Amino acid sequence: MIVDDELYDQLVDKIPEGVRLTAILDCCHSGTALDLPYVYKLKADKTMEKKEEKKKKKKKNKKKDKKSDKKSNKSSEGSGKIVSAGGGKKSDCTCVMISGCQDDQVSADIMYEGEATGAVTFSFISALSHNQLNLTYDTLMRSMKEVLAKNTRHIIQCPQLSTNDKTFSFDEIFHC
Repeated sequence: MIVDDELYDQLVDKIPEGVRLTAILDCCHSGTALDLPYVYKLKADKTMEKKEEKKKKKKKNKKKDKKSDKKSNKSSEGSGKIVSAGGGKKSDCTCVMISGCQDDQVSADIMYEGEATGAVTFSFISALSHNQLNLTYDTLMRSMKEVLAKNTRHIIQCPQLSTNDKTFSFDEIFHC
């Protein structure tokens, strides 16, 4: 197992000032995998929000005999807000991370052309392809969530966008 402190020390901390690291981690419990202090919160789309709530209720009912689910990190804090992730470390570079899910979620696979592939990886590639690689970080996340909503039935996972730069503009064009 690779822990977040090791990822930070080996990736983020070694990058010099003026360089941007964009990391995409489509793996379980990856929301704060790089210990970045800020999370970009989208205003939830109503249909996606309803689908997630319905799935959560079903899942909760199945697990109701078990004591305790972690609380969801769901946000209704508005469109395009950067909020504190409750920690994080200071570094010289600018780091942006797209995680496969929040810390209390798992990253699922979907079937594509008969092969299992990461649901968020699929949504990331689909969003970029559909928009001819020309979209902002904000639009990328919205497009990914739409792809996930259309292509998953029983999966509850919310990709998360985080950074170490409180002034980072998510209206900027995504750079591959």
